[in-house]
Amino acid sequence: MAELIQPGYRHSLTFQGFRRGIRKDLFSVPLLVSFFLPLTEKEKHQWKQNGTDIDLTMSYHYRLLGGSLAINNPHKKQDIGTYQCLVTNSFGTILSRKAKLQFAYLENFETKARSTVSVREGQGVVLLCGPPPHYGDLSYAWIFNDNPLYVQEDSRRFVSQETGNLYIAKVEPSDVGNYTCVVTNTEAKQSVQGPPTPLVLRSDGVMGEYEPKIEVRFPETTLAAKGSSIKLECFALGKHGRDYLSCKFNFIVKYPERSDMNDAAQILYD
Repeated sequence: MAELIQPGYRHSLTFQGFRRGIRKDLFSVPLLVSFFLPLTEKEKHQWKQNGTDIDLTMSYHYRLLGGSLAINNPHKKQDIGTYQCLVTNSFGTILSRKAKLQFAYLENFETKARSTVSVREGQGVVLLCGPPPHYGDLSYAWIFNDNPLYVQEDSRRFVSQETGNLYIAKVEPSDVGNYTCVVTNTEAKQSVQGPPTPLVLRSDGVMGEYEPKIEVRFPETTLAAKGSSIKLECFALGKHGRDYLSCKFNFIVKYPERSDMNDAAQILYD
């Protein structure tokens, strides 16, 4: 991280738009990289990309707007990297911290067929999503037998928004069929579907009752900014119902008082 040359200034870089990336459909929209510094007199601004000075006079691609760097029609190969602003006046020179510019993307799934998952009736199962290479936040959903409606979460079924996996606590005959994971890059506004995963029932009997086994766990420590919300995922395979949910709720009441609870996850507020 770059160090402050002139003491007393607070400085940072921000990208106007997305927190982590740039949508592919916004390539034609100028990107503005802002630099905040208390103005005392006329300053000279110079920008660096990956440690190299940007020539602001040689191309329409870059221009200064009140000290901020505007990038017209940003391109991944040309504009990806780190940016710093160098400001000079009669009192000295200051170099901003680095800001990283990355482009959101989502590749396709591999076309290789997925193996059939075979379970007994009454047994719990996890269907793996395995998202393709990407950059940016993802959301997950599952399609069952080409049904236009996504699989709905309930006391038996849960879709992890951390891994994308589909969890079925206790398989019933109506669950037999093909399951397809749908991955959406929320920043690139792009979705792709994986190859279907067949789920079949074994013919060697019904699974007996067994104690719930927690498959989705939240980390021991979760950091959150004041005033923000967090979602802690927790789901178990096996036979469970409201008793399980009550135990889960009692386990985490030591956290902030305001909370919303659904069948599969606990949402807490600071």
